[in-house]
Amino acid sequence: MKIQPLDLLRRSLTNRERRNVMALIILLASILFAGIWVISSLNLDFSQRIVSDVRSEQIDELYRSGWERITSKQQLLEIHATTLAHTGERYYRLAFESPSSELDRQRLWRELVQSVEEHLNNYDDSSGVAIWFEPGVFAEPTQSAAIQLQLIDDNLTVKEGASEEKYINMAWYQRLTDINEDTEQQISWSAAYFDLQAERAQFIVSTPMYDSKNELIGRVTIDWAAEEVIEIVDDTQITESSFSFLIDKNNRQLTSLSKVDQSKTSQMIIDAVIELNLPESILETTGDMEIPLSQLQIQVAQRQYQLIHGETRSGMIYGVGVPSDEIDAVLEPLRLTNKSILIVMGLLLSIFTIGIIWKIYQLMQALQAAHLDSVTGLYNRIELFDNDKLEPNTGFILLNIDGFKEVNALFGQACGDKILQSVARELKGQLAALSTSERSVLYRLPGDEFLLRLYAKGDSFLTIAAESIVKDISKVEIQWQEQTLHVDLSAGVSFIEQPTQAMTIEKLLGQATLALESGRKKGMRISLYTDVLSKDAVYEHNLFWAGQLKRALASDQLIPFFQPIYSNKQSKITKYECLMRMQDESGKYISPDIFLDIAHKLKLERRLTGLMVKKCFTKFSDLPYEFSINIAFADINDEETVTLIIEHLKSSKAGPRVIFEILESDGIENYDQVMKFIERVRPFGARIAIDDFGTGYSNFEHLLRLNVDIIKIDGSLIKVIDTDTNAFLIVEGLVSFAKRLNIEIVAEFVHNEVIQDKVQALGIDFSQGSYLGMPAEDIENS
Repeated sequence: MKIQPLDLLRRSLTNRERRNVMALIILLASILFAGIWVISSLNLDFSQRIVSDVRSEQIDELYRSGWERITSKQQLLEIHATTLAHTGERYYRLAFESPSSELDRQRLWRELVQSVEEHLNNYDDSSGVAIWFEPGVFAEPTQSAAIQLQLIDDNLTVKEGASEEKYINMAWYQRLTDINEDTEQQISWSAAYFDLQAERAQFIVSTPMYDSKNELIGRVTIDWAAEEVIEIVDDTQITESSFSFLIDKNNRQLTSLSKVDQSKTSQMIIDAVIELNLPESILETTGDMEIPLSQLQIQVAQRQYQLIHGETRSGMIYGVGVPSDEIDAVLEPLRLTNKSILIVMGLLLSIFTIGIIWKIYQLMQALQAAHLDSVTGLYNRIELFDNDKLEPNTGFILLNIDGFKEVNALFGQACGDKILQSVARELKGQLAALSTSERSVLYRLPGDEFLLRLYAKGDSFLTIAAESIVKDISKVEIQWQEQTLHVDLSAGVSFIEQPTQAMTIEKLLGQATLALESGRKKGMRISLYTDVLSKDAVYEHNLFWAGQLKRALASDQLIPFFQPIYSNKQSKITKYECLMRMQDESGKYISPDIFLDIAHKLKLERRLTGLMVKKCFTKFSDLPYEFSINIAFADINDEETVTLIIEHLKSSKAGPRVIFEILESDGIENYDQVMKFIERVRPFGARIAIDDFGTGYSNFEHLLRLNVDIIKIDGSLIKVIDTDTNAFLIVEGLVSFAKRLNIEIVAEFVHNEVIQDKVQALGIDFSQGSYLGMPAEDIENS
């Protein structure tokens, strides 16, 4: 059994309100999706930055690795040059700054030549070495001595001696681009050049030599093959289409772009790099600990490249170029993953939203079906009794279509529905013309009845209104299958100027019904309920229902209905209360409030109770639920009834599941008799409950004396605990008292969610009322 829709939604929503609800759900879903998109985008942006930073660091590391290898080679060559210079200085000092003869100088010269040769052999990266002396050193004053060794294809060529040409006028000296006479201690590098004799590109590194007085005595040069550094550059690979390059001091490209396959594209990249003139634009750096690094963007053939470059020790520019799209390629999986997440979340959110909208639509449809008449679209009887508050000057005009059953039988249900729709349409117009308040409502009641709920200053207005309605409706013509039908109405009017606590919607409707029936018997179209009418009708009412009761007993038309009792601890239905209903000749079910008093006067309680006991035990014999049967003190005091109960307890296994409810408001004249009944049923596992607790006994001593298992707090207290502080405090006290006695508690008349929340907050064990389920003949549909 499912809990009914929230009482807050008990009134059917208009189309506009439904659209607003749907729009709100869609808006919330859109906001949620937008939030997911923003969070996902922020997460992707953050991840991209992290991955991009890591990727940039990787590229920088690869570049720095190549730069360091090149620099290491150049540094070793500079050390080799410096060592050779120190060797030349040492031999000079032995020959010219120490006592020595000409023979000694010749010997030292030969030893120097041999030492230079050893230097060349010990350093594999060198292709040639030379020592150049100033004029007059190891030669005549007008001549310059020199030792030149060159290794070509493993063949060593040695040239030594003096010549008239000074070394500063030679080609190799002119190639040194960074010699500064003021700073002779520096090591100088040449730009790359092509040696015709060696048939290869190479560099020259040169360092000066000094005597003990720091006077320049000459220079040392070492030739370094360009292939050494080019191999390092070519080995650098970062991405699929990346390239590396080496540019000398004269802005000449020394390496090919081996990673760029298309020759046309390769040439375009070379031209673009050369055009940048990097040797002129490079920032100066100082210190050997720094790795100079500059970055810029170039675009070639509509493709963006990130260029990373820096100056080596020799003044060359070493750099790498990486396509920006390949740098970002590592981010593509992140983007695809993020896109997939967005798509999946969007689909799930869409499915969730559609599901919610569908559920709300179904709820609205259920609400509409529950509170609106399906034929006329008017509010129905459920809506009338849900809106049960009576206000001052409330009047009812109950309208009944005369001869409707005959017309329905003659022309069919479709014709009957059209008549109902036509009358409803006309009554709507009448209500709009007559209504003195926006609270006035038109209802369609079961069968062929309509009810106008109006607010007027007196019953005379209602009587005049009823006469006007009856007269106007009689003029309406309804066309059905080439037949013209007319409708006649009878009306019963009831009015309450100042409602009392005892006056309810049901009683006011009963008065209008009584006026309608009384007027019909007298041949009157319009009848107003009065106290005189009530007294005159009492006898006829009793006589009528006495006949109905006897007929129902004879034809087995007294039927048990079952109302669910909800366990607040287990969150499910665990019990049912058995309630009697009488089915009249038209098939309608009559509440026992109508006929129980008459049954009491006719001494038929024994038969009614026995019938309920028999049918209820049979119904629940194979069901797992507990069930309660109402027992009056008169039943307990009747030995035949008690014997019948004992027999059913013996013959069935339902004893532990049966509960006997004793009305607290029912007069208990003999406690010994009640205790005797309790002692007779308890051995079978049956339990005792007091119904309507809080209304009859003035002393809790009665509760203690009966030693009951369950109390059912009266609905008159429960239904107002959300608005009446005194009622709430009384219920709170009853709950506290019962819990101390280990007595279970049931709250009756739980008719909306607010009341149910209060009941659960108070710790009440069970709830019963229209919010949780109305009495029904079938347990599954209760």
